[in-house]
Amino acid sequence: MEAIPHPGPVPTVPEKNVTPDPNALKLKGHARRTNFRAGVAAAVVGVAGLMMAQIWVLGIALGVFLGLRGFLNRDSEAAEYRRIAGEAATQWKNAQTTWMQRAGPDAFDRQKTVLAGLRREWDILPSKR
Repeated sequence: MEAIPHPGPVPTVPEKNVTPDPNALKLKGHARRTNFRAGVAAAVVGVAGLMMAQIWVLGIALGVFLGLRGFLNRDSEAAEYRRIAGEAATQWKNAQTTWMQRAGPDAFDRQKTVLAGLRREWDILPSKR
């Protein structure tokens, strides 16, 4: 038992570079583009209303902005990708923690202590006769 060398530090597990889903990449920056498009449409309606000297058209411009933002909104799709990415990150962290606990020198030292105790009990067994 004493002849077994100590394993040393935990070997590192290299992280694999993964590429995001192409559909997820399409969603990148979508909220900013949606706000920009809705803002441009609202500005066009607002400027047209000001040129006609109609204040109520500003309300329509605000309605156009909010309506387009709601219509073009894809937050639910993005939320699904965020949820999946969060779950994957949690699983990876749990796997790393398990790896450190099971493959580390602490586990080796604990088991070696248990085995040394068993050996002491075995060695004194004849004297208990």
